[in-house]
Amino acid sequence: MRYLFSEGIIFKEPSAYMALMASRSIPRNTGFVFDFRIMAQLACLYFISLYYLNKTKSYWDVALLVTVAITTFSRGPLIILGLLLLAVYLPKKIRITKRILVVVFSSFIFLLGSVVYVLNNENLQKFVSTFNPFQDKNAFSQRGAFTAYSLNKFYENPLGKGIGALSSPNADNKIYAGITNLHKEVPDKIYYYKVTDAYLIMSLAEKGIIGFILLLLSLIEIFYSRRNRVSLFFFLGFLINLIGTDIPKQGFYYFVFIVIYYSLSQNKMSMPKFKSLT
Repeated sequence: MRYLFSEGIIFKEPSAYMALMASRSIPRNTGFVFDFRIMAQLACLYFISLYYLNKTKSYWDVALLVTVAITTFSRGPLIILGLLLLAVYLPKKIRITKRILVVVFSSFIFLLGSVVYVLNNENLQKFVSTFNPFQDKNAFSQRGAFTAYSLNKFYENPLGKGIGALSSPNADNKIYAGITNLHKEVPDKIYYYKVTDAYLIMSLAEKGIIGFILLLLSLIEIFYSRRNRVSLFFFLGFLINLIGTDIPKQGFYYFVFIVIYYSLSQNKMSMPKFKSLT
């Protein structure tokens, strides 16, 4: 994978740096799209398709897509998928039956085994700890420089700087993101010249308060128009994802996801039947 990226074989420009390892040791599944984030998002979209096509009892398909999502180690889509699984499989009214007891007991054993395994694997511990918002190095704090920079730009002009003012590589930005080479007498400073991985706050700075409110209203119309538990949980997960994601880099994929999701959610009864992978 490093060879494919560094030689410019996958994309038109070589990419010398690509986080192909979680905690620098666990391989990440980039899938056929050569991007672990997009691959995990496709897993979420597939699960949504199963739900709207009344195929949520295709448990082998669900197991496969969950496995694909987990092996990407992409935190945002994993949060979305977790919320979707809760929304779909949590009963409206809980009735204790033998089947439920077996499922709960099996799930508990699996969860317990997973916890024991994680606690005995230092690299997995580091990855799991990034989900904790109270940790110093959590998923959000890693985007702290972009968030702080975007908020400062918003305070300067609450009506917005204009689309691309922060996200364009040609914009006049210089974002301090810390230091590197700590072994040197004078460590090197790290600077970025455009905002990435902080789409929600970046949108606030670029679009301004009016544009940002319109953005939120449009997202509510798209993702919560069905007013059911699945659409609500998906919308909440999507908002969490937007805090740290980089949409401009994946713009076309997000556009396709939105079109497919909205089409599925609005035409539940008229969608054609399809055969599952199994």
